[in-house]
Amino acid sequence: MSTALAPSPDLLAVDLLRMQMESMPAEDLQEHIDALRAVLVALVESRHLRPHISLTAAANLDRLIRKLQAKLPYALDLLCSLRVTAAWLDAARQAESEKAGSECRPSRLDA
Repeated sequence: MSTALAPSPDLLAVDLLRMQMESMPAEDLQEHIDALRAVLVALVESRHLRPHISLTAAANLDRLIRKLQAKLPYALDLLCSLRVTAAWLDAARQAESEKAGSECRPSRLDA
């Protein structure tokens, strides 16, 4: 049996964006890359947004996909960084969820 987890929606959205960008003509999209970077920085820094990261990240990535007309030479490198960021946020969200779940359950010693 495999213990591998299914990829998060954030990682799937980044993979979709990568595929879309690879097929686009090369032009300037600096403002879109900067906007995405700003959104991700806000998500990383905001504990209040972490529970909603999947919906927020997916919505912003979807909006970016629709706006993209081209790509910068470093765009795929940035996407690799976004993939790592999404994985980190997914792990942080899972750890917080497990911690919250363990705080709500009575311990075996209390029984």
